Amino acid sequence: MRGLECPAASEGKTSTGKATAVVHFVEPVQHDVTNHAYKTSCNPSSGTNFHIGTARVECVTTDMRGINKTCHFNITVEGMSIILIPQFV
Repeated sequence: MRGLECPAASEGKTSTGKATAVVHFVEPVQHDVTNHAYKTSCNPSSGTNFHIGTARVECVTTDMRGINKTCHFNITVEGMSIILIPQFV
């Protein structure tokens, strides 16, 4: 089984005033020398609500012999600030 390649780091932005954002990413695909594709699972998974800050995503795949390959990447979520402008009379 060849190495498992994770996607590059991803970013997301929250809606104004929210503390989380749903972030989607393409899960890595593992192929062996015969080009057989294996199911890969990531934790947390694509489509998860990520909190503001940086979170590590760990992905793992298992070949037919039970050998695991893992990779990881980061998701960074930035918050959108509410700007209050005072009105002067």
